[in-house]
Amino acid sequence: SNQVAALARKRLMRGGRERRCLINIVLEIAKTVARVLGLTKTQRHRRQPLHTAIVFAAVVIHPALVFQHAGSIRDQPTPLIPTLRHQAERRSSPMVRPTQLSLALSPPATPGGAMSPWPERLLAWFAVAQRPMPWRGHADPYAIWLSEVMLQQTQVDTVRPYFARFLARFPTAAALAQADIGEVLKMWEGLGYYTRARSLHQAAKAVVTRHGGQLPRTLAELRELPGFGPYTAGAVASIAFGLPTPAVDGNVMRVLARYWGIAQAPSTLLRDELETQLLPILAEVSPSQFNQALMELGALICRPRQALCHQCPLAGDCQALAQDRVAELPLAKVRQAVPH
Repeated sequence: SNQVAALARKRLMRGGRERRCLINIVLEIAKTVARVLGLTKTQRHRRQPLHTAIVFAAVVIHPALVFQHAGSIRDQPTPLIPTLRHQAERRSSPMVRPTQLSLALSPPATPGGAMSPWPERLLAWFAVAQRPMPWRGHADPYAIWLSEVMLQQTQVDTVRPYFARFLARFPTAAALAQADIGEVLKMWEGLGYYTRARSLHQAAKAVVTRHGGQLPRTLAELRELPGFGPYTAGAVASIAFGLPTPAVDGNVMRVLARYWGIAQAPSTLLRDELETQLLPILAEVSPSQFNQALMELGALICRPRQALCHQCPLAGDCQALAQDRVAELPLAKVRQAVPH
């Protein structure tokens, strides 16, 4: 157990001052795990069990340490964090008190109310995990707008070929505005939700008549176009023009409801609350990358069912994970009874 402690200290101290406050707690758990595994001084050559003891100790206290110092934990088929944390809480040993665990798993305090580091972790994850998409990195606001409309309630893989064909046939808003609605619907055939195509066509005409064929660069003007609700306007404004505007869709709402532990069902009120919370963050990061990163996290990791929490860059201070409420949040909508 002393060897485990020494190796744990070496690994954790390497990370800098911000992790040193966790060392004492991690060391005590590492010693306990070492004793449970039966590691003694005569087993110093067994490096893998020692590494396992440190990983188990760290995952109880702060999952983010595991993601940075023991990347192999990503290969685990199921999240280990809730199970190990609950075992430690049930034991309530003198070395690891539930109050210590709750403090370690809560969002880290930042001096002077500075921005939490979670946006930085999210953006770092997105830089390496984002899927290649034909509209990603596109400089044309019209193409970005087209992709956002097509992606509404439609899978990415379904949209890919439609996006390429549609953009080739209608390369600009002016070309789309001049087309017959019948031809537009024919090109849309198979994507479903044809109201989107009609609104897209109407909005293209408005862009030509009101804005000279170019999408307006303000959120207020975008919201005046047909089919531009809060999400579409926010997505186009942030991704195409870099404006610090939230883009809260179902994926983003789920991610943030879990991360902040908001026990509410998806609603307009919840979206408004989340947008308010995001505004100061968007002022300090790239709005385009940040909004896309939240959407991607919801699509790939923070899924409605079977969320991959062991791969999530926000697991270290996710309130739903700390409270074992990932499957519960956001709350399900209560359906109103239909009178007979």
